Amino acid sequence: MTDNIQDMQRRSGDLAARRTRYERDLNELTMRISSAMIADEVPQALLDQQQSIQALLGACTLAEASLQRALSDAEAARSAQAIEESRAAHVAALSRRGGVLAEVL
Repeated sequence: MTDNIQDMQRRSGDLAARRTRYERDLNELTMRISSAMIADEVPQALLDQQQSIQALLGACTLAEASLQRALSDAEAARSAQAIEESRAAHVAALSRRGGVLAEVL
């Protein structure tokens, strides 16, 4: 489970870096479009590229949110597993103590 969580954390970092790159690209493209609008010549290719980057950014944001939910679920499951293992160890210890107590009585 720990390897799975570490993999999700790594992928989350990768997605965050990708999202940051898309945001930077979109900002640069928006500035180019704004400059072209001043000259009253906005090439359709720039608008298409802007739309593509916006779609990639949206998909990346959704994937990042989904991965964060999965990571939270995995961490909660790991915590629940640790609690259950601890409880089982305590029950086993109490059972051993109870057996010793029964022998003494």
